[in-house]
Amino acid sequence: MRTVEKPWGHELIWAHTSRYVGKILHIREGHRLSRQYHRVKEETLLIQSGEMELEIGPQEAVEKRRMIKGDVFHVVPGTIHRMIAVTDGLQRLFSSRLPGAGWLRNAGLQMTARFPMIRQALAQH
Repeated sequence: MRTVEKPWGHELIWAHTSRYVGKILHIREGHRLSRQYHRVKEETLLIQSGEMELEIGPQEAVEKRRMIKGDVFHVVPGTIHRMIAVTDGLQRLFSSRLPGAGWLRNAGLQMTARFPMIRQALAQH
């Protein structure tokens, strides 16, 4: 594992392969990441603690979604998005760099949707 300091907090990179990256983002209260999108990469966010606002879409039609512990959001390629910390918090981030590598993320999303106790357990760790 390695820690990467950022202006908004830090990333704890716990997995890094040629196909995917697993990170825990610590975003300090009141800080935000840049608005971004990815041409190929997919991301899945799991709010582990704290509260954040997720901005989705272009600036002229941005959707704001309040997310709390246990909430999950799948960012498909091409989706403009930005994370803003309402409180100090930890967000687990799983991203796949290859179009075909999303099967693992999709399986995890299905499991957390089908079995709430798995979602609760993930949010506690």
